[in-house]
Amino acid sequence: GSITLTINGVNILLSGVSGHITINSELHDAYKDAALMNNNMQGDFPALPPGKNTISWSGNVTCVEIQPQWRWL
Repeated sequence: GSITLTINGVNILLSGVSGHITINSELHDAYKDAALMNNNMQGDFPALPPGKNTISWSGNVTCVEIQPQWRWL
């Protein structure tokens, strides 16, 4: 279905989602398993700056997961 994901007041519109979708902000790709779904996404790839972030969604969503990709130097 269609999902609106809002992060820090910025909307990301996702269409044609069935099951799950992964949004990888580092690679600038949206995909489901091995299938690219960039054409199903409207909006900029999200950024989560340090500190508090506001995240909300609407549509047929049962779960939102955020997986950090930590780095240390």
